[in-house]
Amino acid sequence: MQRAFIGIALFSLLTVPASAQQLSAVELNGMCLDPMRQAACGSYIEGFLDGLSSTVEGRRLHCLPQGASTGQFAAAYSEFLGDQPSMRIGPARSAFAAMLLFRFGCQPN
Repeated sequence: MQRAFIGIALFSLLTVPASAQQLSAVELNGMCLDPMRQAACGSYIEGFLDGLSSTVEGRRLHCLPQGASTGQFAAAYSEFLGDQPSMRIGPARSAFAAMLLFRFGCQPN
């Protein structure tokens, strides 16, 4: 059992970049599309959204749908990169934040 856990931990280290800041937009998209790495994609998305919810003050920029799954956000991200090829260049955090604004931005009052 312990060997299996160590094996899974080592595999995770090899499949996920050391720092989310170093993850490119294309790498995140690849993780989201690869069935073997979708858990890592989901973890990235959940961490991003958790960080976003804890740092936003005042006016809401994002109106995220209640009950949306990480899979739905991953699909929206892949679609966004297809629609906005210029966003493929650069870090995943910038592309994912832009996708949230474009796809889930709140309507002005």
